Amino acid sequence: MGPPPSAVQLVPIGETIRIAYASVFGQIGLVAKTAFLPFLISAVLVVPSFAARDSFALVVIVSLLRLVPYTLFGVTWHRLILLGAQIAPPVVFPGWQRRHWRFYGFALAITAVTTLLVAVVAQTSVGLAGGADPESAGIPPGVLLTILIALLAALYFMLRLSFVFPAVAVEEPYGLADAWRHTKGQGLRLMLLMFLTLSPVMLFGWMLIALLIAPFTGPPGTGSVGASGGLLAYTLGTALGYLSLALSLSVISSAFRICTGWIPGAPPSVSGPSGGDTPFQEGP
Repeated sequence: MGPPPSAVQLVPIGETIRIAYASVFGQIGLVAKTAFLPFLISAVLVVPSFAARDSFALVVIVSLLRLVPYTLFGVTWHRLILLGAQIAPPVVFPGWQRRHWRFYGFALAITAVTTLLVAVVAQTSVGLAGGADPESAGIPPGVLLTILIALLAALYFMLRLSFVFPAVAVEEPYGLADAWRHTKGQGLRLMLLMFLTLSPVMLFGWMLIALLIAPFTGPPGTGSVGASGGLLAYTLGTALGYLSLALSLSVISSAFRICTGWIPGAPPSVSGPSGGDTPFQEGP
């Protein structure tokens, strides 16, 4: 037996948010432990990120490298949520295994497709607007609206395929087609779920960061925060990013488990009709 042909249950919004918040804020020490190495890699990539602005090749290289900390954090956190801390405890310096390569490959493919689609829409919209009114200043509202719609469409597409990541993290034989089937009719629900989960944390987090860096800001109107303020803002912003990432991955893991009926079971190699337990059940 493999994954069910369709979702066994719609993802419940309120319950999934509750599980995500409990998983993250109830294990905040494990979030820090999981994020330690990815955080260091993200910090190291800051310098080449600035240098890459004038080189397309460096932009591509840095973009590829940025998926490494995401993969390390994603695999560990999905496994923690689905298998539990006793079976899959996070470690400070995790090894790179086959599941990491599969996770990275799916992340690269999905990111490349969505980025390309949004870029094509944006360039086409700006080109058409420029051709229609070359004297206009700034980006017309219609172009901004088109780009916003393209970004929302990319988010919808990514969420429809997102179940592949927790499945890969726990080494299930699961692909993009399975994820697309199991999220059928639930794309907008997943978008709403992400918005409701992340909005309060991001809003409160950035307000707190603004208050903490206020003593480092220059005279009003200058927009300068100085070197110390900039370093503090980057550190706190990156930490907030990983906290938000933990919440979003918890949402995806929980939604995957609920919608597919997945439970920790026998390894895929011994599961199925031969008599082993299958990790996918018929109902919640």
